[in-house]
Amino acid sequence: MGCVFMFIITISRKQIRVAVLLIFAVALFLAVLIYLLTGSGSREDRKAISCNANLDNSSFVRFLASSGNIQKNIEIFDIVKGEVVKTSAVTPDIKSLAISYLNNLKNLYVKVNAFPDKGYIIKIPIDPPAKVQHALLNDYGITQVNEVFVIFPMNEEPYLLVLDRNYSPFFYNFEGATDRIERLLTSSIRTEK
Repeated sequence: MGCVFMFIITISRKQIRVAVLLIFAVALFLAVLIYLLTGSGSREDRKAISCNANLDNSSFVRFLASSGNIQKNIEIFDIVKGEVVKTSAVTPDIKSLAISYLNNLKNLYVKVNAFPDKGYIIKIPIDPPAKVQHALLNDYGITQVNEVFVIFPMNEEPYLLVLDRNYSPFFYNFEGATDRIERLLTSSIRTEK
């Protein structure tokens, strides 16, 4: 008393083409990734694909990871040295300046390698966290910010790093004067020598 079930599956040519293209795209991506990660690609290719993977185990990652523990001081991180070179108390003036940067975001910072090889990163804690109403932040679920990272690459304009609640990084170009923060930075460089 067996029952026999028959299923008829219909697949259109369009569905087959889409599936073949998808399989081809995944295979191509994996082949390029393996090629670059095994060292067969050029140095520039590997650098572009890794998005600065050399920072994975560096003190820079520890610097960013410490963002979960709200520091009460501004920290200036020297990218070349791989360490915090100065701490300074947060003044209401610097705190309001950091919040103004968040309110004056221009667009996403779009470079493959968002972390420069040389320069400084200034971590500015915002306590209590600032509520933000800006589409560039809110569209990614960021409604309040408890710290801002101002990145000063060598020979380029500064830009911001903001972490969401899952510590995913978002980089932004912004409008605003950075001279007060740069004074902090230059005093840090003078005290190092």
